[in-house]
Amino acid sequence: MKFKNCIWLMMVAGMITSSLEAASPELKKARSYGAQGKVTLRVVDDLGNAVTNAFIDAALKFSDTRDGFTSHEGYTDTNGTFEVEGKVKSDMVYTVTKSGYYKTIGRYWFYSWEKGDVQNGRWLPWNPVVEVVLKPKKNPIPMYAKRVHVEIPGQNQPIGFDMEKGDWVSPHGKGLVADVYINYSLKQQDLWTGDERFEMSNTNLLCGVQELNADMFSAFRSVYDAPLTGYVESLKYVLNRTKTTIIEEKKLSDSNYIVFRSRAAVDEDGRLERANYGKVYPPIKHGRQRGTDSMVLIYYFNPTPNDRNLEFDLDRNLFKYLSSREQVVEP
Repeated sequence: MKFKNCIWLMMVAGMITSSLEAASPELKKARSYGAQGKVTLRVVDDLGNAVTNAFIDAALKFSDTRDGFTSHEGYTDTNGTFEVEGKVKSDMVYTVTKSGYYKTIGRYWFYSWEKGDVQNGRWLPWNPVVEVVLKPKKNPIPMYAKRVHVEIPGQNQPIGFDMEKGDWVSPHGKGLVADVYINYSLKQQDLWTGDERFEMSNTNLLCGVQELNADMFSAFRSVYDAPLTGYVESLKYVLNRTKTTIIEEKKLSDSNYIVFRSRAAVDEDGRLERANYGKVYPPIKHGRQRGTDSMVLIYYFNPTPNDRNLEFDLDRNLFKYLSSREQVVEP
């Protein structure tokens, strides 16, 4: 795997070098000393409506030094737009904030190895409009939210975990209802060689789990409401590797998260009558330390049946007296 990574990095480096060699003298000069760049940020809410009077803090990178940034601050106009212009070598990073909304951060590249041109001292395209979504705070609610650190009671068996109690179900803990089942196994030969597997599931056919794409730009990463459909019985993650080769790998990436449905009940016609919903944020950590298997899980559980709201109020955690390492820091 290391050899393949080296080959890939060499290929990328070669493409970057080739693109620079083929670049015009003006582009080469801009890459060394910067050129004039301009971009218009258009801030909208989750429905596409313009957000006025949002504060923008943007920084243009004009050199590779530690202080090689110029700051541009201001507020969006009645159209939700804000223009940033200045000397720049490669990119702009920006933060957008407004009371009643979740902070959004982003980056715009004037130049990268795959794009960018300069004409008459200006980066092209000149003054593109970049849409930025600023999510409103709609209905943050109290939830059971916790970064749980627990020992895994056993391997190669599904063990129920109660999200409301924050513990394994009896006889392994104080939990009463299994919101998810965790099945963990580890076959380890040495520090680098082993086969580790982690499965999250729910055996109730009306319950389940699913992975969704996270909003990596907003402080509120998830959807507002849990989906009604799309749930599967289990999600499986694996790392099978030797010292030199990764044979198989699947994990919950930082750009994804899990939504689960649990405690489902049906009416007399077999239709879903009641269920609870929640979410799990990455990373899911698991492994063996000092001979003990353990797991770290960041989760949010809405205790109100049939309420699919996943927007957590950080000031109203239903868990009391959590330690600093157990507290969640995202809504």
